[in-house]
Amino acid sequence: MAIGSLPFATPGPQAEITSSEVQIWYKGWGGDALMATVDATIDGAERDAGNTGYTTTLRGGLLLAIDSTGAAVPYDADSTTVGDRIAGGILPFSVKMTDANGGDLDRRVAAVRGGLIKRSEAINLDAQAEAVLVRASHMLFDDPEPNGAAFLPCALTYEEKTADYTVVAADNGKCFLANDASNACAFTLPTIAVGLSFEFLNVNNNGMSIASAETGNIIYDNSLVLDSIAYTGTGDCIGARLRFKAVYLGTTLKWIVETLGPDAQAVTLSP
Repeated sequence: MAIGSLPFATPGPQAEITSSEVQIWYKGWGGDALMATVDATIDGAERDAGNTGYTTTLRGGLLLAIDSTGAAVPYDADSTTVGDRIAGGILPFSVKMTDANGGDLDRRVAAVRGGLIKRSEAINLDAQAEAVLVRASHMLFDDPEPNGAAFLPCALTYEEKTADYTVVAADNGKCFLANDASNACAFTLPTIAVGLSFEFLNVNNNGMSIASAETGNIIYDNSLVLDSIAYTGTGDCIGARLRFKAVYLGTTLKWIVETLGPDAQAVTLSP
């Protein structure tokens, strides 16, 4: 296949490119772009599944997975190819992946790899991708939410709860302190979404439970299909601590659970 050229890329034959206005990065006082780039090659067969009616054009702002050779594909959180699930950059402008005759045409681009990024312009950005881009590619986004997962395994904030609480996606990265003086503190997780991560720490003699918003998607203690986990032994649950993180198992999202507290405490699993 031929390799087309784009701004910041090596020269070569190219077809007309269908583009749209997009600027995903910010500029400094002198007008210089606050970003870093990396050379990448996108195979002409790649498509933008979310660009309805125009899938042969990859939209500016599309997240890319980039391997060590510089080969790039659209980021796909539930891809069966492991490398496609690791975000490595952002396409800075729209790219048409076919030539004038409709044939596939490889493209060489300078993908954005670091800098201050406008969240609203990033396509397919999720908490999992953000965690990788912030920690490995030194990107910063223009608002603080939902950055929490990018800072784990250390919780971003600690928040005490003295009554039952339904967790929301915006809580991503928080550690909840269960401190209901009268009853077991019951937490309900938000709708599962890749990259969400929460911790729960019991700081009271009463129990603590964490339930999925769905059913059968918690992995823990020799089960792949739990609905909830509960610490019920009064006087035997202080210090119980669990971390829940949403990841893909194949193409199915699951909550994986890490035990961070004492192993000997009494725990009840459902179902």
